[in-house]
Order: sequence, then structure tokens, then C-alpha cells
Amino acid sequence: MKMIESDILELSDKEFGKGFITRNDIEQSLKILYYEGGQLAGFCLSKILTPLELYEYLGITPDDAAEYIRAADKVGLIDTIIVAKEWQRQGIGRKLAEKSLRSMMNGANVFCSVGWKHSTTGAIPIDKMLQSMGFTRYKEIPDFWYKDSLSGRFVCAACDAAECRCSAIIYCMKY
Repeated sequence: MKMIESDILELSDKEFGKGFITRNDIEQSLKILYYEGGQLAGFCLSKILTPLELYEYLGITPDDAAEYIRAADKVGLIDTIIVAKEWQRQGIGRKLAEKSLRSMMNGANVFCSVGWKHSTTGAIPIDKMLQSMGFTRYKEIPDFWYKDSLSGRFVCAACDAAECRCSAIIYCMKY
């Protein structure tokens, strides 16, 4: 398990910024891994939460999620998908997301995910994939990671700065 944690932390630090994912995040999540040539090419962290737990976990309000999310008993959250740069655009992120959804379907029938909108380019790398899977963009939350970045928790790889100004896009889907 320690080797898997180390692989996840190393890939996360490289692609999303040092310290973005913690050991605690890994321990509390369902982990879907994709290896290529003996190396971790990508991973997905997800969890099943009540709507109240979802709001608290993401630091959002009920208005930041679709009505069917607010009415659900349980919500499947695709929290993080990271694919190494050299393996991007080969369908690995989609495979990880689909496997994550299948693994959560016994516990939830509504799902959320969070997309990272880069502050400098406006790009949302996961947008097209999530929408093609049936997710809809629900809400944009500016400066979503700002407080975490100021606390020194991580340095954003997209902003390349200690003060992350990236926005979050909340996606919702009813299955």
C-alpha cells in the first residue's frame, strides 16, 4: 500500500502541484489505478457521500449543486483524476472515470465531479470528457483553491504560484 501511495503522491505532485493530494486523501478514497509499463500512468480518487458531507468536503453550498444532488441519499464524487502528461489524450482518464462510476453505482445514482479551470488559460482539461459521459456543468466557483494554496497546502501547477486563482467547475449527473 505504501508503494501505491508513493506513486499517487509523486504523480499528483508532478501534474497538479506539490501537496495537492495528501496521504489522508488517498486513505479516505476509493482508488482506481492505471499502470502502463510498470509505472502509474493515471489514477482516480472517488468517494460516496451524503449531500451534506459533499457540501462540507468541497466547501460549497447546496445551491452549488443540482436539485437532484440535494435530494439524493448518497452522491458519488469523482474527486480527482490525474493522468501523466505522456499518457494524456489516450482515453485513460475516461477509463478511470467510467470504472469509478461503476464501482460507486451500488451506493449512489447521482454523481458530482469537480473540473479545474486554469486561471491563466481558461482551459478546463476534463470538461469535454465529463460532458461526453453525461455530466452537465452546473456552476463555476472562482478562486476555489485560493485558501488552500495560501495556507501553504500546495503550489498550483497551473498557476505556477503559491496563490492559486483557478476556478472549480461543479459537474452533476443523474444516472
